[in-house]
Amino acid sequence: MGYFFRARPQKTQDDAQKLLVEAFQKLQAYQYAMSWQSVINQIREKQLVIQQQIAQADNQTTKEKLIGSYFLFAETLTGCIDAPAEQQTLVRNYHKSPDYYHIGGDKGQYSYTFIDNVMTKLTQMSTTMLVCSLIALPFDLTGSLILLGLAIFILAPTLFYVIAETNANKLEVQQEERALFASVTALVHPVAPTEDKVPADGQQASMPFMGS
Repeated sequence: MGYFFRARPQKTQDDAQKLLVEAFQKLQAYQYAMSWQSVINQIREKQLVIQQQIAQADNQTTKEKLIGSYFLFAETLTGCIDAPAEQQTLVRNYHKSPDYYHIGGDKGQYSYTFIDNVMTKLTQMSTTMLVCSLIALPFDLTGSLILLGLAIFILAPTLFYVIAETNANKLEVQQEERALFASVTALVHPVAPTEDKVPADGQQASMPFMGS
């Protein structure tokens, strides 16, 4: 089940909260399952970490982005409950969404930060400068070399940060989230254990008699 990303109305924190309340209500039907409490705890921990990051946002733009990601998480969680067979597609779309920001770790230590945002934009800008300098090299050697040197000067530390910090933290969070959504799916749609196949005539195959 695929879909095309498209602009949608700005979501609020209350919108995300309402979706999570609905999700908890739906999961209440599975409260007698052995894994129910563990799944509920995982969701609540994730919810708390996201709320803490929203509360700590240092500007309105960052706050709105985090709220958008919060709603996306709640939407994906609800989707996994309603359509567990689509879990992998839902999670893949969640991680690819332009509204997604990684927020995770038991204390939010793997979460996307303002520094991550700055370093990512500087990496993109310096990469563009690098390409432009190479294109202009045959036409303006001196100017191109100056631009090339500046691009490398900016790109080297920012790219290292993006790879070592931003991307590493993102992978850590996404691994946590895949485990969480898989736990939810296993709760609402447990896979029955495989049984030994019985021949069509209903008789177990017997070993041939070996005479002495």
